[in-house]
Amino acid sequence: MTEKTKLWSKHIKSQGLSNQTQREYCKLHGLSIHTFRFWKSKLLKPSQPEDSPSTPKQNGFIPIQVIKRDSNESKKIPFFKLEVNQDMSISITFKRHDESNVC
Repeated sequence: MTEKTKLWSKHIKSQGLSNQTQREYCKLHGLSIHTFRFWKSKLLKPSQPEDSPSTPKQNGFIPIQVIKRDSNESKKIPFFKLEVNQDMSISITFKRHDESNVC
């Protein structure tokens, strides 16, 4: 932990224990409110492993793997399945329409 990080951690903790608003605390200690809020958001943000495939990236997308089915599989009822992890998945099955009723 750098000296700057230690300093801002101390300020954030002290402000939280005080009865002062962030603005009041910063004015009393000669700090920029914008810099205080930057460090507070930086230090209080939960840390996540960046290369974890199950962790959403900054742009909000999660990589997916497309699996090609063989020709026999394509004759079955079409469906969509999203597996979030081992304990959670979402499946959507599409009902086939009788092609003889199509106009």
